[in-house]
Amino acid sequence: MPVHRHRRADREHPGRWAQAGIPDDVVYATRSASAVDMITAAVKTLVPDRRVAAGEAYGTNSRLRGELRRLRIAYVLAVFCDHLVPVDGGEIRCRADRPAAGLPATAWTRRSACDGSKGPRFYDSGLAGRRRRRR
Repeated sequence: MPVHRHRRADREHPGRWAQAGIPDDVVYATRSASAVDMITAAVKTLVPDRRVAAGEAYGTNSRLRGELRRLRIAYVLAVFCDHLVPVDGGEIRCRADRPAAGLPATAWTRRSACDGSKGPRFYDSGLAGRRRRRR
């Protein structure tokens, strides 16, 4: 059961809030904060499908990733190629495109997350082995 995006009022144009009938006491929330709120609400209402997929706007948000882990939700979040990701058990960080370049073709899966304004939005995901961090 998908939980659809909810629309946010444009904070750059506060007059639109009044036109849309949004009360003055409503506090603006970022997309990531809204996502955390929607996911938490879905978990509380026992939505059976506990998986999340999101694009680059969400993939770099460490608070969102941490909340998904805390809620024990499987997730795939796209990141920009220059996003720094932990490797070697979190010992070092490097650009996301570097470890991705070393994955064999069989490690990749292409899926369409949804239709965008220009057609299907395809995302490639690669599965790499994880090593446990030494303590």
